[in-house]
Amino acid sequence: MHSLEKRMFFIPNRLAVRGREMMVSFNIAPIPTDMSVMEMVLHIPAHSSTDMTTILAEEIAGGWDETLVKTGYTPPHPTPISLVDIENGEAVLNVSRYEMDWRFNSHENHGIFLSIVSADSACFSESNPPYLVLTTI
Repeated sequence: MHSLEKRMFFIPNRLAVRGREMMVSFNIAPIPTDMSVMEMVLHIPAHSSTDMTTILAEEIAGGWDETLVKTGYTPPHPTPISLVDIENGEAVLNVSRYEMDWRFNSHENHGIFLSIVSADSACFSESNPPYLVLTTI
């Protein structure tokens, strides 16, 4: 029997980087309503001089855009999601819990705030953005 699983790849619809901080969101609303999302995994590339770099991921709780962030604005992010470690230049975070809101309640989709909390010289880069991989059936 053939598997009905499919993978969908999403790039950010909004992205702002300030050295060790990144704000990112994805528009997954176009996924057909007859498809079920089994898993959503956020892949976060980061440049690090060691393998001991840790990223704090928090849900963004309010509106923002790239222009505001460039002026120094930081959107509210009161809900910590997870601490993830960078391995081989990338951190991986399961964000499946946001599928319903991001997909069916898009005005509540403000994205994820990421910050590097390690003491090394790690940083994010706009030229190497995070991406979202969804497994669907």
